[in-house]
Amino acid sequence: MFDPWRRRRFFRRFWEDFFSGFEFPKIEFPSAEIREPLIDVVDEGNKLRVVAELPGVKKKDLHINVLPNAVEISAKVTEKEEKEEEGYYFRERSYSQFYRRIPLPAEVIPEKTQAKFENGILELVLEKKETKKGFEVKL
Repeated sequence: MFDPWRRRRFFRRFWEDFFSGFEFPKIEFPSAEIREPLIDVVDEGNKLRVVAELPGVKKKDLHINVLPNAVEISAKVTEKEEKEEEGYYFRERSYSQFYRRIPLPAEVIPEKTQAKFENGILELVLEKKETKKGFEVKL
């Protein structure tokens, strides 16, 4: 399956490894990259269970799209952190996105999906579509 962000991740890791031997001053900038949530997909017979870690995501910012053969999870997170230090007032914002398309090992019925989101953990229970057995032709 085509992943448009795979090449970007590869080159980011390549350059991080390449420059890791050099001493540069540490400068941190708020990240705006698209992160992939960590997931588990469990086959439970007539159901599939998908569990995804989405730290810092609020329920109102979470979008889930269930297709017969895949699940798409996306979220946008804006955090605001305020610090007061030596008479200076700082406001730092962090912005990130989550996106993951998860191919499913079996077809599901999207309309029968059950979802639960608690403490940054998304849990989806997907009912598998009943597969028709082939018809044996006797000669």
